[in-house]
Amino acid sequence: MTIVEVMTTMGIIIILASLVATAAGVARDFSRSTVCHANLRQLHLAAETYHATSNGYPAAILFFLDNGGVRTTSWDFDHRGDGTIEPGPIWNYLDGPESVF
Repeated sequence: MTIVEVMTTMGIIIILASLVATAAGVARDFSRSTVCHANLRQLHLAAETYHATSNGYPAAILFFLDNGGVRTTSWDFDHRGDGTIEPGPIWNYLDGPESVF
């Protein structure tokens, strides 16, 4: 085998490897996009279910004075005045909310 044949073979292998790497990146991006769309759909359905049962959508954000601290309530999380964080109002309507956030 001559040096020209070895270099040609290496060139072909490098080109094929770059094509495979590019295809894998595209597939990974498509997979992430699919997961993102599924999470957004689940959040939308949770908000619509909350609306149907509560006659209104959950608040984007509300502030209250709570035991000397500020309590922040929003649709996703409830930040208590003592520093604890609890699930927000739509968590009851989500199927496995930890994966959505």
